[in-house]
Amino acid sequence: MVTLREFTPDDIPLLLSWAGEGDERELLLWAGPSFTYPLTESKLREFLVTKRNSRLFIIEDGGIATGIIELGSIDLAHRNARIQKVFIGRREARSKGLAGLAVREVIRICTEELHLHKVTLGVLAGNRIAYRTYVGMGFSVEGIQREYRFFYGQWYDLITMAMFPERDLIPDSRIPARLYETERLIVRTAVPADADAALDYYRRNREFLSTFGPLRPEQFYTRETQEDIILQDMLLERQQTGIRFWIERIEEPGRFIGNMSFSNTVRGYFQSAYLGYQLDAQEVRNGYMTEALRVMVYYGFTEFKLHRIEANIMPENEASLATIRRLGFTYEGEAPDYLFIRDAWQTHHHYALIREI
Repeated sequence: MVTLREFTPDDIPLLLSWAGEGDERELLLWAGPSFTYPLTESKLREFLVTKRNSRLFIIEDGGIATGIIELGSIDLAHRNARIQKVFIGRREARSKGLAGLAVREVIRICTEELHLHKVTLGVLAGNRIAYRTYVGMGFSVEGIQREYRFFYGQWYDLITMAMFPERDLIPDSRIPARLYETERLIVRTAVPADADAALDYYRRNREFLSTFGPLRPEQFYTRETQEDIILQDMLLERQQTGIRFWIERIEEPGRFIGNMSFSNTVRGYFQSAYLGYQLDAQEVRNGYMTEALRVMVYYGFTEFKLHRIEANIMPENEASLATIRRLGFTYEGEAPDYLFIRDAWQTHHHYALIREI
């Protein structure tokens, strides 16, 4: 069980012992510009005396001091603060999700004790574990500060993230944000732990999908890339600018057989998005795509608040054309040289489905 207690001067030797096991690079990753290397007792005492509008905590795991976390820049007038200095000091306690649990506990303090409206933090680009944790928790990207930190001969971007804890905090990032069941299928959004399943799907169907889709670089077929795509999908869904649903058979959960997405969403007076979909080569002609797309259309018109769903399909993709017509989409025209596929610009047929008011 992760709990927090206020950092006191008596904890200085413990923090020094943790910091002493690392190097300047590690210090800069978790402490930022507040501390300099080597970290000393005098620097820590000066920090504790001079820090304002800040609370520094010891992270305890089952009563054992494990790391530190700070809630800084606390502004009670405007009800916001910034999480920083997230550091798991005990090396044997790392990679166990304790930092994420500590952040959740800080957010609880922000809401229940301080009644804050907004919480921010910064993540150095390349810190995949932290970024994945925060996105899974409910944080969204607000911007990127280019070449924000320079050390060991390299510039690092800083990703600025924020959450409004009263509405954004996700109880458990291992649980899909949205899940539907049909007679034969599970239709759901993905979570970072699904990266292997997504990768397996794309590897199985690499040649098949290239028939009506773009060629993808080798980097696409890695777990890291698939995890990045899932994280980006989570952010788009949170911002209501896009979404991707994956398809599983009920009797085989955890094995993806296809996906569907809304992209290029335009809000305002248009309320339209492009529909994309694809299915495993071994699962075609079973009616799965039609069954899953009925869920997609329902979601698009009810929860995603679209007025118009558009789809562009190559004329020789007869199976896809039959599916879209079966769902009630109507032909609106031809889009010459629409996408570059198979080393040539391909014409597509444009279909749309309008919400019935």
